[in-house]
Amino acid sequence: MGSGFGIRKQAAFSSCAFVAVALGAQSAFGHDAAGIVNQEVNSASRSIQAALAATPVSEAETRSVLNNLRLWPVPRRLSICFVSGAPALRKRVAETMGSAWPIADLSEGRLDFDPASYETQPDCGTKPSSDIRVDFQERNGHWSYVGVESLQHVPSMNFDHIESFSLEDFRRIVAHEFGHALGLEHEHQSPAAPADCGWNFPYIFRTYSWASEADMHANFDKLRDYMVGEKHAYVMSSYDKKSVMHYSFEPEAFLAGAKSPCFIVQNYSPSDLDKNAIQVAYAVQLVSEQKVSRGLIPGIVTKLAEPDSEKLRSILKLKAQLLGSQQ
Repeated sequence: MGSGFGIRKQAAFSSCAFVAVALGAQSAFGHDAAGIVNQEVNSASRSIQAALAATPVSEAETRSVLNNLRLWPVPRRLSICFVSGAPALRKRVAETMGSAWPIADLSEGRLDFDPASYETQPDCGTKPSSDIRVDFQERNGHWSYVGVESLQHVPSMNFDHIESFSLEDFRRIVAHEFGHALGLEHEHQSPAAPADCGWNFPYIFRTYSWASEADMHANFDKLRDYMVGEKHAYVMSSYDKKSVMHYSFEPEAFLAGAKSPCFIVQNYSPSDLDKNAIQVAYAVQLVSEQKVSRGLIPGIVTKLAEPDSEKLRSILKLKAQLLGSQQ
């Protein structure tokens, strides 16, 4: 699960950082099957940016399945429902998603918002069919599952006392979490990010609310860039410090303080490169790629027999079902 903003122990609703939080049963899980990484394919061309999911096995035939593992099948209109929340708060969240991420324009209409659900903001009910399932559980942080994995969870996205934040922080939080729902991972976890950010993990663990040290590291450690021949599992280029998917911390959270290569001033909206990532992720070639993917998924599921691949198998099966429903 991608996660965003946490709760500071000293100041319950601090807006200074993107932080993963896990309190109670609904905890923030790590990215055991990476989604899209917000990177450019060629540093000389800032208009091309994308992300291919990391493959856990070094076999070339798996790549066409896993490189769009968590991306939504297209064409698709994303729908939304709410587990809780007052009508005014629901409306504000839905409208902020649309204003922060103009996904119809970025994808040339291949991915869009479902106007009916985004205008009515319905209850999720006991068996929700909506793509994005939003809740406002207190003391559970701000987080979202990545891409199609949202369909496996109720809620799939949570906002904790978001109504108490300033206008710009409200937009920042919603933009970050909906970025996860679209398929984006954390920018500071990109293989293209600095090799050593110099995180002050004792300070971060002590200052912010985490379920465990493992959960904390799952939101900071680099995503693995698997290789097949000369091909990378990720298409990437330069590191984007302006990304809304990048954590922002106070200097004390870094061993080198503000001199850390990963120290940034808070970002409040998706950067140009964030938007380019969505442009490329849902480009026209995805339509043909996903047809190939559907046929390969059963064989890949069979190969992923290890117990620790259970979650990955379930996402693959879900993706196959989604692709099949488009036929």
